[in-house]
Amino acid sequence: MAKKRQRSVLSDEPVELDMTPMIDIVFQMILFFVIITDFTQKDIALLKLPWSTVGIEDEGQDEKRLIINITAPKLLNDKPGNESQYSKILIRGQEYNFMELQTFLEANGRGNP
Repeated sequence: MAKKRQRSVLSDEPVELDMTPMIDIVFQMILFFVIITDFTQKDIALLKLPWSTVGIEDEGQDEKRLIINITAPKLLNDKPGNESQYSKILIRGQEYNFMELQTFLEANGRGNP
């Protein structure tokens, strides 16, 4: 004769879930997104500015505000022996040469003192 399966009797004990794998996966996802996220601001270069004891706090960015970054020639290329003799000019993350910079400033400088 075939044996009949017995249904398990529901108990009053609470079911406990092991949250360790879930915590591990969440931690790995956070670590993954932190590593792949680009925290750089393409508009502002990393600069070493002089320290001031008397200064005015910047009140915020104006839409007409123009930031021009000029890098040192040694920072242009990290391959040894292939350094450029020219500086890099960046405006809003886009590279300009001196002639393009002059044209850009003439076009955007009108009406913006």
